[in-house]
Amino acid sequence: MVLVADGDQTPLEAWKEVTKGTYALIQRCLWHIPHQLKYMLWKDKATQEQRKSILFLAYNAILLRKQVAIDEFNEYIQLKILRVENLIKTCQKEELKTCETFLKNAKDHLFIIGRNAKDNHSASLTERAVRTIKQRTKHAYWSEKGVENAAKVRLNHFYNQKFEGLYFET
Repeated sequence: MVLVADGDQTPLEAWKEVTKGTYALIQRCLWHIPHQLKYMLWKDKATQEQRKSILFLAYNAILLRKQVAIDEFNEYIQLKILRVENLIKTCQKEELKTCETFLKNAKDHLFIIGRNAKDNHSASLTERAVRTIKQRTKHAYWSEKGVENAAKVRLNHFYNQKFEGLYFET
């Protein structure tokens, strides 16, 4: 199981309490990292130039901007990890301590879905599935159960490649 979180410890603690310690991979939400980094830059009293530079590096390091072929996937993720490490070094060099600590704490929980996916065709399957469903239901009138069923189909397709035992309510 994969639990996607924005970095707040409260849901993680609730998860541990409710499931009695059931194992789950923790994936930091890739969208939240650059946005939370803006606050860290403010706390570090970064100059406008530093903010622009760090955010440019962060967006290039963190966000997944293209669909990657299976044979290029591991190389792509390694490149992203290397960029995150370089971003941390840049924050260290610029003496942005809050940013550096924030990125170090997040680093081990980035790209987890991609590193552990069975077929390695995406580094953020859950986020992509939810985005696709939102796009398809945005201008239509779908019931909550209809959207939930669509999510089950998309996620099952990504992770299992089969539909055995999947239950749909109408």
